[in-house]
Amino acid sequence: MVAAAILFFFAVVPASLSNPLAAPRFRDQCSDHCTASSNFNYETGKTYEYDYEVLTTTSMHGASDDQAQIKVTATANIHVISKCEMALTLSSVQIKHTSPDRSQLTAADDWTFKAALERNALRFSFQDGLVDDVCPSDQDEATSLNFKRGVLSAFQNSMTQHAQEETMREIDVSGACPTEYSIHQRGWKATQFTKVKDLLGCTDRQRFTTALQATPFRAPDAIQSLPLLKGDQKCTQTVSKQGHVTLTQCMESLVFRPFSKKESGARTHTSQTLSHVNIRPGITAQTDDVNRHTSLVFEHDTGSSSDGQTMYETREKLAELCRITVEEIPAEVPSLFTDMVYLMRRLTGAEFMSIAEGVLRGNMCDNNKDRAKKFFYDAIPMVGTSSSVQVMVELLLSGDVSGAQAQLWLKSLHFLPDATEEMVVHAKRLVLSDELRMSALLPVTTLVSHYCKKSPDCSSNDNVKLITDAIETILGGDCQSSEQGLVLMALRSVGNLGFADHLVRSLEECAKKEDLPTITRVTALQAYRGVTCAVTRRTPMGIFLDKGEDSEIRIAAYLAVMGCPNENVLARVKQQLEREEVNQVGSFVWTHLTNLQETSILHKQGIRQILDDEQLKKAFDMDKRKFSRNYEVSYFSENFGLGGSAESNLVWSEKSFVPRSAMLNITVDILGHTVNLLEVGGRVQGVEGLLQEVIGNSKFFKGGEPASGNKHYAARCAKQHKMKKMNEKFGVNKDDMTASVYLRLFGNEFGYRHFTESELTGIKEELQVDDLLKTLAKGRELSWTQSALFLDSTMHVPTVAGMALALSCNGTTTMDLRAQGKLDLQQMSLKKLVAKLDVRP
Repeated sequence: MVAAAILFFFAVVPASLSNPLAAPRFRDQCSDHCTASSNFNYETGKTYEYDYEVLTTTSMHGASDDQAQIKVTATANIHVISKCEMALTLSSVQIKHTSPDRSQLTAADDWTFKAALERNALRFSFQDGLVDDVCPSDQDEATSLNFKRGVLSAFQNSMTQHAQEETMREIDVSGACPTEYSIHQRGWKATQFTKVKDLLGCTDRQRFTTALQATPFRAPDAIQSLPLLKGDQKCTQTVSKQGHVTLTQCMESLVFRPFSKKESGARTHTSQTLSHVNIRPGITAQTDDVNRHTSLVFEHDTGSSSDGQTMYETREKLAELCRITVEEIPAEVPSLFTDMVYLMRRLTGAEFMSIAEGVLRGNMCDNNKDRAKKFFYDAIPMVGTSSSVQVMVELLLSGDVSGAQAQLWLKSLHFLPDATEEMVVHAKRLVLSDELRMSALLPVTTLVSHYCKKSPDCSSNDNVKLITDAIETILGGDCQSSEQGLVLMALRSVGNLGFADHLVRSLEECAKKEDLPTITRVTALQAYRGVTCAVTRRTPMGIFLDKGEDSEIRIAAYLAVMGCPNENVLARVKQQLEREEVNQVGSFVWTHLTNLQETSILHKQGIRQILDDEQLKKAFDMDKRKFSRNYEVSYFSENFGLGGSAESNLVWSEKSFVPRSAMLNITVDILGHTVNLLEVGGRVQGVEGLLQEVIGNSKFFKGGEPASGNKHYAARCAKQHKMKKMNEKFGVNKDDMTASVYLRLFGNEFGYRHFTESELTGIKEELQVDDLLKTLAKGRELSWTQSALFLDSTMHVPTVAGMALALSCNGTTTMDLRAQGKLDLQQMSLKKLVAKLDVRP
């Protein structure tokens, strides 16, 4: 098949993502205003009949003569209800596609789509050529709605006047695109216009189904679409002297760039024709009440459902994987694994659970049960549907899955491409579980954050409330708890939420409470990243202005305040900087504000404009080796819409001669989207004694006396009796040894680990090296098998006809590693190791 050879195919894709506009004033009309006519004059109470035809051809130009075609013809009727209120109906729809021998076009057996196109009228607001709103029926399916958008896009003319050429950003089924209208020919009976679109400059056009998460941005003259497809779209439209469209012809050509050379490559060509036939008196369209407003922009959805055979096909695919992997892993396993994952995405919750129960009972693959279970377990987190989340939660709560496999499943919640309310319903049970909540807090709050970005009113959702209430219970109002690790994890999860305004009271109490450990107070201040700017940062500002606070805490408070800057906040910060007495704080604030004055980071341009003319005190341009600083390198090109930044904070405390914390954030801006690739950071405390021990033993530092007592906290390079007197005089309390590290991916906390002193010394035991050596010493075989869909992305782009071009890219790997060896532990020493290993990848 040509479509398979060129990696993409045509599909009429259903839609669910809409752009609803304000509700209409009256339920019996789509237009809520009416523009005076100067270009068009359609007569009220009449129906304008058009012949409509779409032909789509997909081929591998230059490599093969084969091509796949889809042809749709129909009669399009424009019913003029009033000057600005019209309705579109389709009739006599015929669908044809390429015959199996590719010799001709034959009728397609797609009566469902034909019926959907003909069933409902589409109301729309017509503002002197511009199709302002469309108001579909509640029964109108997304597939037919997108196709009708294509018809109305051919009917539309967005020019404000027909006397001269015009350049604008036109909204139609292709998205919001830079468009040039020019007068091609002006005659006595009609005027012909040419319309050309810059497809790379379109916004609201393409949709990605991928684990990559990004924030869209708008920049003038920037490329807004991923240039994997190069192409052009050109239309000619004829408008009669009487003021109505008589003919529209559009040609669109798209070429897949990675495999193209000049005119050769994977190509999709679409032609669209709307030709006027006659005018009939009267209106025959049956219209429903207007309950929904949307635009001409294509609505994307990649959802699919089970057809009754999916569960059987999934079982068969799993059975085939079992059958061919009894002895080894053949080359076709990754392909079969991918097919199974795609089948599982169509399973209902009940079907998914039925297969899972069969795998657990060992009913699959009698002679290869363990590998069947491993393939199935590896596939579940790759599915990314509500049904897969339901199965994961059930198996995790029942204890059937634990250890590394359980952690992998939980981490997969971070990367679900389309978070739904049903997923939140299932995932909340993990946070409410005493055994799993520590590991589940970060992934579940990331899932909730993704869901809430699509549902702005999610904070009132009962299931979301249960999750946030569980976090609030852990914090206990002021973070006083014997489970410090759980409290820290809860605070980190607050930062993931993004709408944690009702948790601010707890954050304030945790940040202000002076008898709490410094790490807890700092983490509470860092959690303000999950609070919207509707909440004032009064408490962080107070902590920042308090000169008696530790410099590390004050810097954390400053960063919390600067998460939502305005002129008043910046004025207070500048005043504090001018009278600042603590060098650590002054150095950090000065470098941060100085970097903001020169930043190219898009979302910081508002702050840069405020600070542009400010003169900052240079007294805090201090030694980089000893004082807290903010570092930033950034660049952005408006012409290409490309840029990036690297930002780092290095924070010291006056209590220590080593840095307390450090972080690095890397962000890229590309094709209309900002991607926060990663942020990694860590904090250490109480390691001064260890460093002093190392320095004291160094040959470069001599003259000190041997340390007595606790060797970790004695400096060998100093006279001990003098150190003792200084300690008695100043009463210095040494911090407990702790360490913490975190990793954020795409702006969300992916992992966090806090280590106490006992946990730091116990890391060796966690690695279980002794168990591995004992296994090898007994000559046993170690085996490890893992399958993963490491690349799974799909880009959907609408054609001029309102059908979707889907470009998919996936990569799957299956690894099988077996090792068998013999270690003679009795003869093992620093100089001698007797070992025999057999490794078979």
